[in-house]
Amino acid sequence: MPIIVTYTPLGAPKRERVKGSGRIVTHRCQDVHGVTHRQRFPLGSVRGVTYLDALCLHCGAHLVWVDEPDPQPNRGTDSFPQSPSRS
Repeated sequence: MPIIVTYTPLGAPKRERVKGSGRIVTHRCQDVHGVTHRQRFPLGSVRGVTYLDALCLHCGAHLVWVDEPDPQPNRGTDSFPQSPSRS
C-alpha cells in the first residue's frame, strides 16, 4: 500500500494513503502569512518503481513516497493494525 509521508518543520510527520491513480500529487498548505497555496508535484518512475521526493517552498514540507505492505487483520479480530505514530 503506497503511503506519502509529509515531514513539516514544526510538526509531527503525517501519513496519507495514496488514493486513486495518476501521475500528480496535490499538496495544499498555508504559508506563514496565512495565504493558502496549492501545488502539484509529479510522480517519478525509474524502471517501473514510482517515487516522490518533493519540497514545498511555501510551508517547508518534505513529501516522500513510501511503499508499505498491505496491512493484515489482527488475529482473532476484524480490525487492522494502526500505522505506527512517529513523534
